[in-house]
Amino acid sequence: IKSIEFLGNSVYTSRRLKKTLKNTKEHGLFTRFKQKDIYNPLKYDTDLRDVEALYGNNGYIDLDFPPAQVSVVSEKKSDKAGKSRKWVAIQQRISEGRQYKVGEIKVSGNTVFPSEELIRLMPARKGQVLNESLLKAGLSLIDQKYGELGYFYVSTNRLIDRHPDGTADVTVKINEDKQYYLERIEFAGNNTTRDFVLRREISLSEGDLFDLKRFRLGLRKISQLGYFQLAGEPAITPVPGQNKLRVTIDGTEPRRSELQLGGGYSGLDGGFFAASYSTRN
Repeated sequence: IKSIEFLGNSVYTSRRLKKTLKNTKEHGLFTRFKQKDIYNPLKYDTDLRDVEALYGNNGYIDLDFPPAQVSVVSEKKSDKAGKSRKWVAIQQRISEGRQYKVGEIKVSGNTVFPSEELIRLMPARKGQVLNESLLKAGLSLIDQKYGELGYFYVSTNRLIDRHPDGTADVTVKINEDKQYYLERIEFAGNNTTRDFVLRREISLSEGDLFDLKRFRLGLRKISQLGYFQLAGEPAITPVPGQNKLRVTIDGTEPRRSELQLGGGYSGLDGGFFAASYSTRN
């Protein structure tokens, strides 16, 4: 990449926007070693999402990117395989739109919690510059609140209604679904550690309301034991025809035993030998 040029930007400088591009850089001494100066359309599109987030967190939610103009400016040919080079220039136009501030915040679809209680979980406040990250954080907090009461499949979404005066009303739409209970927790990969040793770290019993917060806390406690390393996210599946969940926690057991051997020679005591054995489980 010979050059990257942004056109139409006034909120942020081109230097700031180039810095936001994590995987697409102009050719330089450092970028060549990490191969970030090689144009990759997929990586560039991913980088533009970061630029979109930068604007979205500052109230510019109508940002638009026309397709970038990528042109070859020079070419270096070589008879050796993989040594030919093309130098490209990237020209990216931006339509920034206007900045919006938060108007009214509403909630719809909720029956379990009152709207006022859920609105208080939203970090965004009326009159503030609209911030997409704060809206997502608020939706996550609402999901967590429902998750503590067993609403494992609750879904939340936000709708933004723009107004000519530069304000935008935010409506949080909630699909509560139903409460779920724990049918059973099973472990896989624990060849030595007994199930009950791991299960006792999770303060949920079979038949309990599935509290996602307590379940996550239990997983953290299991990891801290040192006996069992989690292999990704647990598999949580609904029991057909019932409002119950079956959980399978997969993992591996680290090396439990350690044998240390040592020896030496002393002019006074002669030779000596030492050995020690320890196990964590």
